[in-house]
Amino acid sequence: MKKDLKIFKADFHPLYPVPHGLILAAYDENEAMAMALEALKESGITNTNIDIEEIILFEPTIIFFESGDY
Repeated sequence: MKKDLKIFKADFHPLYPVPHGLILAAYDENEAMAMALEALKESGITNTNIDIEEIILFEPTIIFFESGDY
């Protein structure tokens, strides 16, 4: 039986002090952490503390919006 994907938010310290974020879909928190670590490593962000939090949705909502306006 296939499990449902869950949505997670990963909080991390960015490369530069600018707006940033990482939202991902995974089967569980461990997989989300592994995916986040890999994505950050590929972007040159290492040795950072990452906090993973499941986003639980009960209605349509905007999960992440960054306009790019500084």
